[in-house]
Amino acid sequence: MSREPIYETGRVQEAACWAHVRRKFSEVARKSLVAAEALERIEALYAVESDINGRSPEERREIRNARSRPLLESQKQW
Repeated sequence: MSREPIYETGRVQEAACWAHVRRKFSEVARKSLVAAEALERIEALYAVESDINGRSPEERREIRNARSRPLLESQKQW
């Protein structure tokens, strides 16, 4: 995948959207246990975001580091 020039210096980081990833898994989840598990993992991330909605940016960052980061690391290993 080629990167956009804006990201080349590292000063700007790309933020991918889980909704787009989730949509692709949703399309095949009825037929695939792997896709169904991927959806469960993504839903766990959504649950964290739901819990922290309305909190300060600092609180959200702290909670994401404590709760979302382990989920993402687990997802990478999976």
